[in-house]
Amino acid sequence: MISPDKIDAVKNANDIAEVIGGYMTLKRTGANFKAPCPFHQEKTPSFVVSPGKQIYRCFGCGEGGNVFTFVQRMENFSFVEAVKHLAKRAGIEIEESRPDPAFTEKESLLAANRETMNYFHEKFKASEKAIAYAKDRGIDEATIEDFKIGYSPTDVSISVYLKSKGISEETILKAGIVGQGSYDMFRGRFMFPILNLYNDVIGFGGRVFDDSLPKYINSKETPVYIKGRNLYNLNNARKNAQDGAIIIVEGYMDCVTVYAAGIKNTAATLGTALTPDQAKLLKRYAERVVLMYDMDEAGRAGAVRAGDNLFAEGIETAVVSFGDVKDPDDYIKKFGVAALREKIREAEPFMEYRIDRLAKQGDINNAYYKEKVIKEMAELIEKTDSPVVRDNAVKMISKKLFVGYDVVARYFKVKDGLAAQVGPGIDMDDNLALKNKGADAAEKMILSMALNALGTENEAVILKHIQERREMQGMKYEDFKNQVYAELMIKIKTYFKEGEREILKRIEMDYVDNEDINRIISELLVPKISEGTQKKKVHTEDMMQEITDYVTRIQKEKTALEIEDLKQKINAAEAEKNTELLKELLARKSKLQKVMQSIAD
Repeated sequence: MISPDKIDAVKNANDIAEVIGGYMTLKRTGANFKAPCPFHQEKTPSFVVSPGKQIYRCFGCGEGGNVFTFVQRMENFSFVEAVKHLAKRAGIEIEESRPDPAFTEKESLLAANRETMNYFHEKFKASEKAIAYAKDRGIDEATIEDFKIGYSPTDVSISVYLKSKGISEETILKAGIVGQGSYDMFRGRFMFPILNLYNDVIGFGGRVFDDSLPKYINSKETPVYIKGRNLYNLNNARKNAQDGAIIIVEGYMDCVTVYAAGIKNTAATLGTALTPDQAKLLKRYAERVVLMYDMDEAGRAGAVRAGDNLFAEGIETAVVSFGDVKDPDDYIKKFGVAALREKIREAEPFMEYRIDRLAKQGDINNAYYKEKVIKEMAELIEKTDSPVVRDNAVKMISKKLFVGYDVVARYFKVKDGLAAQVGPGIDMDDNLALKNKGADAAEKMILSMALNALGTENEAVILKHIQERREMQGMKYEDFKNQVYAELMIKIKTYFKEGEREILKRIEMDYVDNEDINRIISELLVPKISEGTQKKKVHTEDMMQEITDYVTRIQKEKTALEIEDLKQKINAAEAEKNTELLKELLARKSKLQKVMQSIAD
């Protein structure tokens, strides 16, 4: 495993605002940053990044944590993978005291794929057949190098080469480069290496040179390659998306030929329809997606499925239609790249494409079919919280189907006021909402005040006050309803008693790989930020009084529950005519009532 000191060094070397800013645009708001949340669709930005505290928090969906947590969520990494990724970013070498087996396996697979790509690429350079084919398809030398286009020969086994490079047979099999019996999976094919965002080789696609079947063979899914979570050439497309747009085509060859024609913000799906995970991935790098699929029925249906997923992620989407031309490659050959660029500029907004397609699939003059179309469109449009998008959609449907606006609007659920709803989170500037809640909220606020005091000039005053009020009321953290809050308060108490100077840092390192506790810590440390508002100064005396009130509330609720329990036992003792037990229970009840009275006073 990676040593705590090394994890701490990696964490300190990666400023959370810089890391998150590499994935999305952050807007400064005072000492913090805000942005639309990358983990759910929202109209009003509620995702807050705190550089001072090195944490993030979304007040819409509740996601939060540290820089490792964020990278884990965005990249679908394990904790160890996130640490290694950020270490590489910061130029820090990682040596594990006990290697992580899962990570070691992935590294081995990536090494095998990298050697395989280099092997195929060198074989391409030596193959007249492969070079001639690339030239015929309009793929120039620069594009061949950018994509590391390859050729899998029929006369030499790839497994022999890989073993000569020290790669085990087990790894070669797991990578899907060969099948059982060391049979080359891609023998005799034009090869497309698949790279992830970090230029790691994760898989391959192989195409025949003629029309024989199967036309394409794709790598099987492995620990480093999941088709529905990656996009071909996104590593290059995102760097060339200057206007915020990325073009999505259906396959490797379309992607390569469009790229070779100079349209370099082009990526492709990997043998499947565009998935929700791929839509989430695109949201990180594209403000707009243009779907440029084949013009057969499968391509048109694929554009609908892709558009639905992109719309659900709140991405502006458009669709290119080629008329009678089959695909982008054929369109370039017939009309040239300038005409293709114009087609892309004129791409039809997805909502219009969607309803036009539905209109062509049935009798649009039939009232029952009209209703079916409206219902299907309403089901899709309900996925957005944007009132502008919803209103435009209703107007468009009304116009296209010749149905009144008010009639169409009845099929849409009312979402008024949704943007004003706030998700989980503690607002340190305004906790009035918790004043009348019970012990659960009181426990949360005590922990919140303790965490927010750490590292400030008020740390000792606040922590001592919590300790004094707790001891005075006889409150034990073990009695907390929420055991996570109890565990964190015990940690704070212990570190404070030991004289620890950086309590918050110690706690964050204790739970650095615990996503649930990181989420809670971020929730309590990051205040909600409203545009145009300034954080109010909270006086120490006010905080101390609130702490007293919260401790009192916890003890009051605990005592009230004990009294209720005694009442039931007293009733049972009376029914059993157990005078001795009854006397004892009544005495305990009287004592608790006095405690309750003292708390009330």
